[in-house]
Amino acid sequence: MNAVRREPRRNGAESAQSMLTPIPFPRVLEVFERHTRERFANLTNAQWEGLREIRRRVADGEIRLSVSDKGGEFVVLPRSLDREITKLHLNDTSVYSGSTEKAFLTQCHRLNALWVSIGKIAKLDNRLIKRLKLDTPSCPVFYSLIKTHKLSNGGESSVNASDYKIRPIISCVGGPTDRISWFLNKIVGQLLRYVPSHLPNTNEFLDRLRSCKLQENCVIESFDVTALYTNVNNNEALQAVSEMLDEHEAEVVTFGLSKVHIMALIKECLSCNIFKWSGKYFSQNRGLAMGVLEVFERHTRERFANLTNAQWEGLREIRRRVADGEIRLSVSDKGGEFVVLPRSLDREITKLHLNDTSVYSGSTEKAFLTQCHRLNALWVSIGKIAKLDNRLIKRLKLDTPSCPVFYSLIKTHKLSNGGESSVNASDYKIRPIISCVGGPTDRISWFLNKIVGQLLRYVPSHLPNTNEFLDRLRSCKLQENCVIESFDVTALYTNVNNNEALQAVSEMLDEHEAEVVTFGLSKVHIMALIKECLSCNIFKWSGKYFSQNRGLAMGQRLAPVLAICFMSRIERPVLARMPTLYCRYIDDCCVITSTQHEMDELFDILNRQSQYIKFTREVPHAGWLPYLNTQINISSGRYNVKWYRKNSSKNILLHAMSAHPGAVKCAVIRNMYKTATGVCTGEVELEESRKLASEIARMNGYGTQHGRSGLKRHFPGNPENMVHLRLPFISDKISAEIRQCIARADSADSVVLINLPGDNIKRQLVRNRLYDRACSTDNCVICPFGKVGDCTQRGTVYQLRCSVCDEIYIGETGRMLGIRVKEHLAGKRRGSLLTPLGRHRLEGHQGNDFDIECKILAYENEIGARKILEALHIRTKNPGLNNRNECLTITSELLPFIPFCGL
Repeated sequence: MNAVRREPRRNGAESAQSMLTPIPFPRVLEVFERHTRERFANLTNAQWEGLREIRRRVADGEIRLSVSDKGGEFVVLPRSLDREITKLHLNDTSVYSGSTEKAFLTQCHRLNALWVSIGKIAKLDNRLIKRLKLDTPSCPVFYSLIKTHKLSNGGESSVNASDYKIRPIISCVGGPTDRISWFLNKIVGQLLRYVPSHLPNTNEFLDRLRSCKLQENCVIESFDVTALYTNVNNNEALQAVSEMLDEHEAEVVTFGLSKVHIMALIKECLSCNIFKWSGKYFSQNRGLAMGVLEVFERHTRERFANLTNAQWEGLREIRRRVADGEIRLSVSDKGGEFVVLPRSLDREITKLHLNDTSVYSGSTEKAFLTQCHRLNALWVSIGKIAKLDNRLIKRLKLDTPSCPVFYSLIKTHKLSNGGESSVNASDYKIRPIISCVGGPTDRISWFLNKIVGQLLRYVPSHLPNTNEFLDRLRSCKLQENCVIESFDVTALYTNVNNNEALQAVSEMLDEHEAEVVTFGLSKVHIMALIKECLSCNIFKWSGKYFSQNRGLAMGQRLAPVLAICFMSRIERPVLARMPTLYCRYIDDCCVITSTQHEMDELFDILNRQSQYIKFTREVPHAGWLPYLNTQINISSGRYNVKWYRKNSSKNILLHAMSAHPGAVKCAVIRNMYKTATGVCTGEVELEESRKLASEIARMNGYGTQHGRSGLKRHFPGNPENMVHLRLPFISDKISAEIRQCIARADSADSVVLINLPGDNIKRQLVRNRLYDRACSTDNCVICPFGKVGDCTQRGTVYQLRCSVCDEIYIGETGRMLGIRVKEHLAGKRRGSLLTPLGRHRLEGHQGNDFDIECKILAYENEIGARKILEALHIRTKNPGLNNRNECLTITSELLPFIPFCGL
């Protein structure tokens, strides 16, 4: 092109004339005019015809013309097929959900308002603020690129939408975030140079490769992230940016914005997730919530029940009778079957047992509180001396413990023929249990059990399980005429001599002090705490206080370990005689000796060791001796073993019709068959055990194929490192659909579905604190509006209601509800503006007092779940007395699930 020639300065007329011919390059115009009629084309006539045809078809809406994802070649699809492909993609409710124009405009307004506010605070130029703020933004639009490289052979001619893989793209050009995100990118883009592994281009890669010190046998591979953009965790990405801004704040030009402002704007830009396709609005959620919600909504009207109408009627009748106080429903001691007793007979049986003054005596609430105070004081003192973490000391100390309660299990296997219909209390044998859950020793004894439980491996005769017993049996050198019997301790726990048990633990701690982890406690401290826990022996039944004067309480966490250590002292003389085999599982001993005389001697020795400890013995029947879940036969110096089920066992397993996942039922049967066949020594025993297992399976509604089926199971990579999606189990079909949602969200390697079974009949109707649910609060405002004893409940979401104006407050507590409500009442009494009731008294009733009513909305022990339940109730009921500070923010993912919460 010719350079512009400089002309001499012209007069004003000439200048005006030049303005009428605004052609800076007159010779260029001459070139264009000279070649006007010439034709320049790089297409043949046939190609031109084809191009016109494509244009016509595109204009007529027959086809869509695009380019492929990576190849760059043109892709021509029928418009109808293209729409089907896009619809199929947008139907993935784990990623997308429907939205509205109103929601889009709300997002735009929120982003603009935040941008203007932050811009003014940061004192940005008003022209910049105005320039980056879009008052009438376009809605981002969705389009896709076909991944032609992933089409199967001949797949390019398929008319099935599911055969095509696409790269989804949301074009944000002209959208609400377009200009603001450009500005933010100028800031955060500077952080890329501080990412150690980031490659801006190939040259950088080659430079790094040249600087490597390669070893002789080094290996090279490449890793590729699957669907990176849609699988990014936005919260973690924001956290990463935040950390890098903290670290490199001095090196990054932020144009006057603070880190808080930058992060707020980025987060708001990411929340602008609404786009448009084919006239409809969608939002990109990237998560499982919407997929799971869609599954639940699809099955809302379906009925899932595993009981017949007659069974439902029977269940309602039992519930009514339990609620009316006619009967007590419990389970038997060893059989596991339900036991139904008239409430009056049950009370007589318990009274008869507690009248044994050699074991029990009366006590008082004052004595119980004294025990609690003494144990807590000792624990705090020892914890400080041992320099334990203050949080641990506080956590294990219960300031308001529940009093342990007494309940019993009927030994149905010891009833005489027809005894199950007896109305005589003395005909029933029971297993007494003192439930210490929530009691003064509950947490401290848990901690002590972690220490003394380590001693069990040093008890020579202790058996942790059946496999250990079989291992010892295999290692025995059996003689030709050896004898086998089993000894059983009568009522071990209540007959343990506590002082001797403590002495046994003390001696074992002395002997194995170096091998035991004591968490900083000395032996003196451990023994003092154990002794104090054992002295907390007061319990409650039917409103009365009792103390156990002898032995260990079944239900005390330390009882099993102390009983085993105590028995190790009892059996020392027996072990000194070196029988062929002597082993014990809690109170069941298996003994093999060379002669019958030696067996009798050992039995006599054991019965002479303690005043209250007495043994019974069992000899083989038809050559077979039952022990644990096996039967042993010893003959001519050889032994045989087969699987065994006691006559007292009702062989109740998870029933085939129970509301549990099919995989769980298969696992139950599979494990039963595995146990039954794993203990056997020969083909005959193996066949008998299989036959018994098959019979038990049929009794519980299964076919024999369950035990041997080759069911394909899914094993997650590492469950400990995976997120547990815990959802109520409804049916295998629904669980399968939820797993598909996980897979569609590309989260199969990071999320595992945990099915939570619903409450079974036992959980619904069996109550161990049946006679001890009593109101413990003077002028109670809780129990009169719910159930007696509600004021003693822990882990609750509750509602307070003003009796004058019906305004409500919703809260949660992990403590005893009565104590939390007393704090509310104290705030009301003081008229404190910092408390909801005090503020309501001053602002709502001009200082006048009012009564309140409290009721429990939900029970939940886990603090996180409890706070979410509280927030859901607040969201649903919109209480006037809540200021929302006590309410967790409910995310948009959780809000749609409120109808399924039964609130």
